[in-house]
Amino acid sequence: MEVETKTPVSDKIGLVGSLIASVMIFLLAIYSFIIDLFVDFNLYGIIIDFIFLFIAFEVGFFAMRTFGRLIYYEKIVDASFEKGIYKRLEPLLRKIAEVGVEIDEMREEVDLVNRKVATIIAEQAKVSPEMIAPGASMKFAVKTILLTVLTMAGFLYMLQYPIGVVHYATLGFYILWWLFLTGEFELFEEMGA
Repeated sequence: MEVETKTPVSDKIGLVGSLIASVMIFLLAIYSFIIDLFVDFNLYGIIIDFIFLFIAFEVGFFAMRTFGRLIYYEKIVDASFEKGIYKRLEPLLRKIAEVGVEIDEMREEVDLVNRKVATIIAEQAKVSPEMIAPGASMKFAVKTILLTVLTMAGFLYMLQYPIGVVHYATLGFYILWWLFLTGEFELFEEMGA
């Protein structure tokens, strides 16, 4: 895996521009040096030409050296990422990929369960609604189990931590069961209930 280190375009343009400028200054200084030396001898012009040649050489050398460092640093970053960070992150990345696959498998299983539930609901909707005898429905069984668990938990709590209102709590559980059974069997209209 290779990391792309992006050197800003402005830096690259600046390096190329400084290299072109140094070449142009070098060529102009050489031209001026030839004129000052051979055509019209001028000692001050020759000294100035040497100064400009030195400046052009230094600017060109700086541009080439900076460009070399830039390439070197990019290679170091790539190598250090490959040797250090990627090797440490590789197990994590592999685990993330595995989790992604497992999530996809779970999504497929959930979709399958959703289709099955939709099919069951559709089949139940097609079946003509028949009167279900009280106490024979699944809702009644679930409510009974829930109320049984609640009652047992209440009595176990009262056994573990005796409080002075045990008889009121027992009465509360009795009334709760009476309301549940009377409501399930629709006996609220009956006077004997």
